[in-house]
Amino acid sequence: MTDEYSTKGSNYRLGWRKVTDCKLRRLDDFEEAIGIVHDIREDDGLLVIRLGSISIILPAEMESQMRGHIGTRIAILHTDIPQKEYLVRVIE
Repeated sequence: MTDEYSTKGSNYRLGWRKVTDCKLRRLDDFEEAIGIVHDIREDDGLLVIRLGSISIILPAEMESQMRGHIGTRIAILHTDIPQKEYLVRVIE
């Protein structure tokens, strides 16, 4: 079964089932999400990271960077900086 989600006017199809209390979203410019990384999935060229109780869409090329953070509390900031669209920091 494939679930379909809509965020920011775009539709995304994910090949895994929706967790009922999770929301899928793409961060706006200068928006930050903070939480523990629970799961990372790549689907149709999108990286979906479950961060706390939400799921964030990130560029697929961030997968290797994000895999090292599973189980860690992090903050992801979406910027308008060329070549640094997303900044990730560990929160201790």
